[in-house]
Amino acid sequence: MSNFTTQQTSHMLDTYNASKEADYATRSAVVKALAKEFEVTVPQVRGKLVAEKVYVPKAKPSATVNKVNKEDVITAMENVYGVELPSYKNASLRDLTAHWEAIVRMSQSVNAEMGVKE
Repeated sequence: MSNFTTQQTSHMLDTYNASKEADYATRSAVVKALAKEFEVTVPQVRGKLVAEKVYVPKAKPSATVNKVNKEDVITAMENVYGVELPSYKNASLRDLTAHWEAIVRMSQSVNAEMGVKE
């Protein structure tokens, strides 16, 4: 049975919407329970929820979570040095990143020598 009655759809929406803010595992469990209750497959329930525009898919990890760009590195260096570094825009991201990592290591070393906890 892939066509749901109005009452079934209403019940499905109420049940799913009650868990909409929950984590993916909880929402998935609700979909499985609805499928069992209506004696249909999980994809049929999911399809109905998608058609009703209420289904919340599993979040996909962002591919750019840790992506660094030149402008951010240059801005960080300018903040540390307290001066503008206009010629740094001509440097490669690789060189800028290496420079920034050296700054961080040096700062950590100085802080350790001075007994400063990060």
